[in-house]
Amino acid sequence: MKEKRSFVISTMLIFVLSAVLLLSGCDRQTDPTTASQLATGTKTQDIDAAKQGVDSTMRGAAGHKIVVGMDATFPPMIFRAASGQLQGYDFAVMREVFQRMKQPFEVREVLWTQKEQELNNGTIDLVLGMRVNDQNQFLFSRSYLSSPDVIVVSTASPFSSKEEITGKTVGILADASAEALVRKAVGHAGRIVEYQERVLTLSRGIFDKEVDAVLVNGVMAKYYAKNSPGAIRIIEAGHVPAEYGLAARNDNADLIKKVNQALESMEADGTIQKLQVQWLDDLQ
Repeated sequence: MKEKRSFVISTMLIFVLSAVLLLSGCDRQTDPTTASQLATGTKTQDIDAAKQGVDSTMRGAAGHKIVVGMDATFPPMIFRAASGQLQGYDFAVMREVFQRMKQPFEVREVLWTQKEQELNNGTIDLVLGMRVNDQNQFLFSRSYLSSPDVIVVSTASPFSSKEEITGKTVGILADASAEALVRKAVGHAGRIVEYQERVLTLSRGIFDKEVDAVLVNGVMAKYYAKNSPGAIRIIEAGHVPAEYGLAARNDNADLIKKVNQALESMEADGTIQKLQVQWLDDLQ
């Protein structure tokens, strides 16, 4: 019964916060979205695609569609608007990359803990929003976002520093690259609870009080803090900022090369900065 209630809460949380972010966008001078577009959950860039009958698939030059795996429970990076359309900063960056590559793509939502398996099996060609690392398991694009992890607690929590989570129960996204740091922080007496989706680390971990604290991406934490005033507090974890990019199999160097060329041109002409202002604003 508790799992069913948590699922319902998680789903409602995504839609409610997505609607809040869309409505708040009306005040941004850098975001040309009109009120009517916001009401349907679409951005200006989605309107053109809709005219062509395109939803999650971008049709570019003729050829093989690149299948991109992603976690759509990661606001404001990737999430579904009330209309059901995918949007967010990561998604906007990806669409622009493929437009510049003139390459068709399609989206496949994946369970984040299975992204490596799906990439290795060939069911997807790229993973969007993956932490760039030096483990040589995959090829990574250049980073399009730098964001540190932070510790999140409820406003009622007595904790105010990372040192205080020693011996406590901390929630993380399963298979998180920061797991080793968390294990060191909580110590032998502490316990780590792994969640299969990012949104569950907050909805079940904090709001359902399953853990004392959670470790999540800093931008995501600030998004929830901004759109749920008085619900959570953020404690700096002191970690080196994580770099986010796209990942491909080691035999797909040509694809990563083309992705990097597109990202470089987007940095050079200011597109990356414009998208960060549009979607992340004061969340960095």
